[in-house]
Amino acid sequence: MFRPRCGDQKADATRPSPSLAPLARRRGGLEARIAAGHTPVACWYAGIGKLHTVHMIWHYESLEARREIRAASWKNDKWSSTVSRTVPLTQSMTSNILKALPFSPMR
Repeated sequence: MFRPRCGDQKADATRPSPSLAPLARRRGGLEARIAAGHTPVACWYAGIGKLHTVHMIWHYESLEARREIRAASWKNDKWSSTVSRTVPLTQSMTSNILKALPFSPMR
């Protein structure tokens, strides 16, 4: 199971870092996305710079697979519930499509 982790050097395995609190509240939604077929690559929460920014990177075999998997997520109540609670907190959202370089293991 995917467990979001941040680069907090003082955190230990038995006690989540305070910086993980915003991600922990979205755990049900993250689990719902994974159940729908999403493949998490990275997830972090910014504590410096532009604060309260969540970065998530997901891997998809193709843009068509991305569309299908994202549509499947909405069939899970945990995902739609998470979205309904977090959308009022969202001031902006950006999606970027990245293509793996030839040497990447993500190919």
